[in-house]
This record gives sequence, structure tokens and C-alpha cells, in this order.
Amino acid sequence: MKHVGNWKIVDGDAVFLKVIDFPVPEDSGLGGESMWVRQLTGTDLEGTGELNNEPYFCTEVRLGDVIKYGGGTDETKPRYVKKVNDAQLV
Repeated sequence: MKHVGNWKIVDGDAVFLKVIDFPVPEDSGLGGESMWVRQLTGTDLEGTGELNNEPYFCTEVRLGDVIKYGGGTDETKPRYVKKVNDAQLV
């Protein structure tokens, strides 16, 4: 297992990315939640992945859901875009 900074883990063929800005309730006092996502398609900065941890605040997604992420740069982690369904993966 290889850690790349605090936002990427490579474990064999699997790549796990820290994705930021999952939506949280306004009364949580947070701007968004960050979670680990196992990359399925795309790059480290934009693609789809499977949520790899239980959300604490976010109620929009659950462990195992497939999400779209994007907007990452060399300086910033990718952001949550939306939850996707099986038809959107094809």
C-alpha cells in the first residue's frame, strides 16, 4: 500500500481518493464532508468512484454508492459532483 500525500492511496490495482465537499445539513456547522472513494473510471482529478466509508453527516450517499467527482487540480482534491446510477456508468 502506498500513500500519496493525505489524499490518495494505491493498494495493488485499487486507487482510493479523498473526495471533498459532500453535502451536509446546514446546521452541521461544516462546509462539506470529505470521504474516501475507490476510483472506478477517469483520473485522480475527475471520474467516478465507489464510496468507501460511511458518511457521518452527508445523507445523500451511503457506503458503496457510486459517485461522480471532479474539479480537482494539482493543488486541490477532487470534489463531489453527484451520485450516479448504473445507467449513467455505461
